[in-house]
Amino acid sequence: MDATQLYSSTLEQLNQIIVKMTSPEWNADVQGSPPDQRQQALSELLRVQHARLVLGNEVLQDISEDLKGNEKDLLDGQAAVQAALDSLAAVQTVLTAVSSLINVVARIVPL
Repeated sequence: MDATQLYSSTLEQLNQIIVKMTSPEWNADVQGSPPDQRQQALSELLRVQHARLVLGNEVLQDISEDLKGNEKDLLDGQAAVQAALDSLAAVQTVLTAVSSLINVVARIVPL
């Protein structure tokens, strides 16, 4: 996958996470979770939004090498997040997958 496709797919995945984590279904799941998970869900949503803004504002040419260098981790992270979102996994499972992907993005752009 070239850097442009990797950049686009990562931004798209971050967008999908934001849509999911602001949905009524997700809110209901989170509200049924323990207080520490509710706090973690809010923190992860903020991290996703921040990562989306920072990555979206980067010039592709400036980060293309970092994207390619983290390609496998980005693709694995995207797949893990998508699987967790598609399967309506438990809140903690989704948060773990999201956190892992954001940590990879943080290797590419400073968050």
